[in-house]
Amino acid sequence: MTDDAFSHWLPLTSATPEEVPDAPGMIQVKLADGLVGYPSGRSAMVLYRAGPSCRDVASALCGELPWSTRGLSLRYRLTDAPEALLARLHGRFVERFGASPSLPEPLA
Repeated sequence: MTDDAFSHWLPLTSATPEEVPDAPGMIQVKLADGLVGYPSGRSAMVLYRAGPSCRDVASALCGELPWSTRGLSLRYRLTDAPEALLARLHGRFVERFGASPSLPEPLA
């Protein structure tokens, strides 16, 4: 995988971090099934995070989201500028859907 493409989707479970590289990048989290309603559309995307280690970000998500085995998937994208990528993709999401990605109520 190159740094200009996201990985394939992985189910978000306690074992997921081992599959994620210890390299700078960004992680997207989506519902494995279904869509979330936003002001100007629907999307499966619920969370974006970035950091100096995608593996550390994935580990933190597993710790923060105890329900992580209940229908969430993640993918990562390696980059030397994770915060810039995060800002760009988050901005595009807000422009398209009218709000930041967020977890639906049953999962929040």
